[in-house]
Amino acid sequence: MDTRTHRTSAILRTITAGALFAATLASSSGCQVANQALRADFTDFNTILQSNQTQQMLLNLVRMHYRETPLFMQAGSLTASYESSISADSSASIPAGDPSSIEIGGSYRFSSKPIISYTPVEGTENVQQFMAEITP
Repeated sequence: MDTRTHRTSAILRTITAGALFAATLASSSGCQVANQALRADFTDFNTILQSNQTQQMLLNLVRMHYRETPLFMQAGSLTASYESSISADSSASIPAGDPSSIEIGGSYRFSSKPIISYTPVEGTENVQQFMAEITP
């Protein structure tokens, strides 16, 4: 086995080992990122729903002040989808007479897409909520 062939084999083994290490690291950290995102998103979604209810109440108070019909909406469902993708690449060049170069790279992308569905509060439920006495 000549020196060039031996060096080529060593470079290919290094690239393969690096790519496997990067893929393992990315996939294990991807699960951890998703778990942290779920915990953080739960608090964020709760805050968003509370803010929307506060804005809705203020809007309906203004409507009633101007003798308009109030409309109450209730969060019917909250669905969040999460997407995670990992990519890795590697390259090697072995020019004659020059030192070899190895490049290993990778990327990780994570996104969440929440959907909140609101339904109007209507009928007897609306009347009961609207007419209920507010205790101090």
